[in-house]
Amino acid sequence: MKSFKNIFSKITLLPKTLYILLFVVLNLSCEKDNKAELDFEFQVTESYLYPDKHVTGTFNISPVGGVEPYSVKWFYPDFQTWENPFSVYTDSTLILDFEILDAEQNKKRFIYELSADSIGEQAKDYRFQYTGMYDCEINYEYEGSSRIHHDTLKVTTTNDPFYNINISIKNNKGNWVGNGMRYLWSNSFYGYHSDVTFTKDSIYYRSNGPLGFYYTEMYKGRKITQ
Repeated sequence: MKSFKNIFSKITLLPKTLYILLFVVLNLSCEKDNKAELDFEFQVTESYLYPDKHVTGTFNISPVGGVEPYSVKWFYPDFQTWENPFSVYTDSTLILDFEILDAEQNKKRFIYELSADSIGEQAKDYRFQYTGMYDCEINYEYEGSSRIHHDTLKVTTTNDPFYNINISIKNNKGNWVGNGMRYLWSNSFYGYHSDVTFTKDSIYYRSNGPLGFYYTEMYKGRKITQ
């Protein structure tokens, strides 16, 4: 049997290129073994609580492990984008079903249970999304005639928790005159001969005159301040 010394002496005579090749193979093997398995971190960045106990939440899915860059494929909900942030609406438990794909085509599917309670732990009053000043174009119609002008609407909360907001406009004396609006659903409210809907940073407010004075004012505007 050959001694260890003889074997070692022959190994030392191997070409340098073979040593390099062995080093690269061993190094790649170690990297492969040490590479973390695909996983993700979940973070709610913003959430709002509504009177009917539903919540909306905006969150990020941050893949970890594998090799960057990543993409996320959604099975449920059917988000139209694969990029952060994502937004959900729920009043109970929502199951997130998605797959993460890394740059080396490694992929892993995840099922994540998202409850309304977990989203709502840091939830804000939903009305804070809408408060502020809005620059509006107003279409005024009365007895078949119409005119368009611009004005500013102010949206504020009230002391009645969750249900009411005020929509105010300045009168001829420069004082803000408010119209109380009550929660209808999600981003909509109603008031006396009036209704309003908010979409992102836009407002759509309609005010109708009382009996005997059938005018209609349609406000369409964009938020200019919080």
